[in-house]
This record gives sequence, structure tokens and C-alpha cells, in this order.
Amino acid sequence: MNEYPLLYAATLKLFLGFDSLKVLLAINTTEFQRVRDRLFMLIYSRLIRHIDGVVYGCEYQRRLWQERYRLGGVESRVIYNGVNSEFFDRTQTSDDLREQIGVSNSFVVGCIGRLENEKNQSALLRVAAQLNSEGQRCDILLVGAGP
Repeated sequence: MNEYPLLYAATLKLFLGFDSLKVLLAINTTEFQRVRDRLFMLIYSRLIRHIDGVVYGCEYQRRLWQERYRLGGVESRVIYNGVNSEFFDRTQTSDDLREQIGVSNSFVVGCIGRLENEKNQSALLRVAAQLNSEGQRCDILLVGAGP
């Protein structure tokens, strides 16, 4: 979700009377990490209450946002991220793949998404480091792009 364009769309719809304008918002952030973003939600949540619909990435996210930001009155849908399973080679076993990437004897946690602070992959890395320091082999597989 990039909230900033919502300011323009909501202004056109609410204050200028563009009733035929349909405003839909796709949300892909569950928790905001920065205080600044959480404070901005005081404004954005009021605007979201007046748009035509919200699309969430999962049911948990929808329930959380509806409760936290009082968005229960806004029409919403959940569209899960899709994966084209035909793309993947199904002849390779998980054991073969684990050996190929060098994680045969460990617990592996995978995380797919943008490598941004708001996604908080650093928390995952800290937990893995702690588990490894306690003698429990844990590997993290991060897939994505970012700084």
C-alpha cells in the first residue's frame, strides 16, 4: 500500500464530489514498522473509510485492519498471492533441493517478498542466529529484491 496517492483520490471523491470515481485500495502491509507510518494511519484510516473497496492479501490482514483502523464498513475482498505451480520442476525431491542449496541437515525458513525494513526480515535473522548459537541448525532462505 502506498498511502500517499490515496490523499488525491479521496480528495477528488469526497471533497470535489466526483461520485462516479471508484477508489479501490490494495493493501500488502500488515504491520507498520516506523512510528511515522503508524501516525499517518490516523489520517489515512479516515480516508479509507470513505472509499469503495479494499483488497487484502490474506484474511488475517483483513481482520487486523478492520479492527485496528475501524474499517469494517468498507467493502473488502481477499486475493491471495498466486503461484503458477506449472512453472516448477516437480521431478526434483525436497531432499535433492536441500542438498543442492546446502541445507540438508537444518531447519529451513523461507521468506518471499521485498527486502525492505517494513517487511522486518531482520527479526527472522535474529531468531535464526539465536537458534544457531544454541546449537539448533536453522537456515533462512530469503527471496526478493531490495536495498
